[in-house]
Amino acid sequence: MTIGWHTVMEFAPSLIGCVIAGGNHSFELIRRSKECVVSVPTAAPIDKVVGIGNCSGAEVDKLLWLPSSRQFYQTKRVNFR
Repeated sequence: MTIGWHTVMEFAPSLIGCVIAGGNHSFELIRRSKECVVSVPTAAPIDKVVGIGNCSGAEVDKLLWLPSSRQFYQTKRVNFR
């Protein structure tokens, strides 16, 4: 899911807020797993980012859009309240 609205809530430590509509496929997935990933891509894959954001994961396997050789980065786990 590409988030359509987000805001910076705190700078140190970094904290962002976003809205995910209850009717959105991602809403139920996040609610059940209590996890999500926030990814900030470069401008290079803009066509893929827009394409992924404009379709529903309920209808399309969005993982098929990803390149076969992925780079993984160290991340910080954040708990939802």
